[in-house]
Amino acid sequence: MDEREFSGPPNVFQLRGRSADFTSSIAFRKDEAHLDTTIGAVVSKVAARNGLAPSIDPTLAAIAIPALGQTAKSDMALVRELGRRYDARATVKAGKLIFAPIGAATTSSGKAIAGAKLALAANDTYRLTDASRDAYDGVSAAWHDMDGAKRETVTAGAASGTHKRLHRTFATKADAQAATKAEWQRVQRGESTLDLSLALGRPDLFPDRRLSLIGFPAPIAADGWLISEATHTLGGDDGLRTALRLECV
Repeated sequence: MDEREFSGPPNVFQLRGRSADFTSSIAFRKDEAHLDTTIGAVVSKVAARNGLAPSIDPTLAAIAIPALGQTAKSDMALVRELGRRYDARATVKAGKLIFAPIGAATTSSGKAIAGAKLALAANDTYRLTDASRDAYDGVSAAWHDMDGAKRETVTAGAASGTHKRLHRTFATKADAQAATKAEWQRVQRGESTLDLSLALGRPDLFPDRRLSLIGFPAPIAADGWLISEATHTLGGDDGLRTALRLECV
């Protein structure tokens, strides 16, 4: 528990907590250069100096990192930046620094997380946002070819069509390819999002868990869903309630 708050009337007692101690060194800004290394080595180094055990997906751990700057940036900000670059979830849970692909559906120990089912109940509400009409066919990014002294472009997705273009110019082709691949995966997941408000709380539902929906209209129930956000609220009048944001996978 990080913070307690008591107010009234009516009497309200709030507890706030985080899975990691962000008053520790993991939140302090540092200046460091990580050269000729890998994702696994960087994440392991960050975990070790913050008293955490690393839990890194093997496919991500082996990815080479020629150069990674950490200028006035905390360790947590650094690994989250890496997570966004490679479409991975970087978080701290139960004393472990976890770095795994979004949607991997595995625990910090590598065990598979079983999918869950949710049946539409009375007083549940939902809102589907479908952005497919504005969907991109791919993502493209520019990188600077030092040898040829020119700008090159790489693309993830369709070779032609409507592309989402990343504004940044990357230093290497590998960095540009990683960024476009990660963004393309995010674009595909985000084409349809579903917000749910459950009248009865489901504390067993959490981010990165796959969810099958039962009793919803056909366009919703026909798709597979991944929990991207889960908020559980315990109130004196309403009891335990759960709000979910889902992404189509």
